[in-house]
Amino acid sequence: MKKLFLVLVAIQIIAPVLYSQQNEKNQSFRVFENNLEKDYRSYMDNSLNPALDNNLLLMGFATGNDGNEYMYWTISGKVQLNHFVIEKFYMNHWEYISGIEAQDNFNEPSGYQVPVTHTHGKNQYRLKMVDSSGGISYSKIMEVVYNENSEGAEKTLVILNDNSGNFVAFKARIIREKGYLVALNKPQNVSSGIYRIVGSTDVQIDGRVLAVK
Repeated sequence: MKKLFLVLVAIQIIAPVLYSQQNEKNQSFRVFENNLEKDYRSYMDNSLNPALDNNLLLMGFATGNDGNEYMYWTISGKVQLNHFVIEKFYMNHWEYISGIEAQDNFNEPSGYQVPVTHTHGKNQYRLKMVDSSGGISYSKIMEVVYNENSEGAEKTLVILNDNSGNFVAFKARIIREKGYLVALNKPQNVSSGIYRIVGSTDVQIDGRVLAVK
């Protein structure tokens, strides 16, 4: 009876400790994976090769001169990769966005850029890397907060060049339409057309092309 009592006491002491350790592990896991721990576990299989992620030198997003949004990354030449897949988190699962074959220039870093389309609000992306033997690795999750009308919430003073040496300046309400900047208003002395922004009160749009309706 005494031995049974000691066993019960030991269980009561150890069980909360195990629960606490498990709870702490899950909590730190959620913080690290942006609360996507359920999906993260779904792709932790035997083909996962975490070492590939160490060869991802650079990854980010940028707006090209054509007005489109791009995802770019640089990979080292220390690993032989087969292809890449860009995935986007949507409705509690990861969706295929696009894929691209890996370059053959081994032993040298190689850069890639692929057009992507952000939707209004939070956009979460990850890069899937597949090596020549089928090993899979995923990049860290990258988040882009995109406001499609952020550049047009208020009027912005712009100085435009019509490519003929003529300059005009006015306060424009600017929005994005399919990746392009569009002015919804214009003074009477400005004709509708395509202009280059040579200066503005928003440095993020300087040098961009603006369509004036």
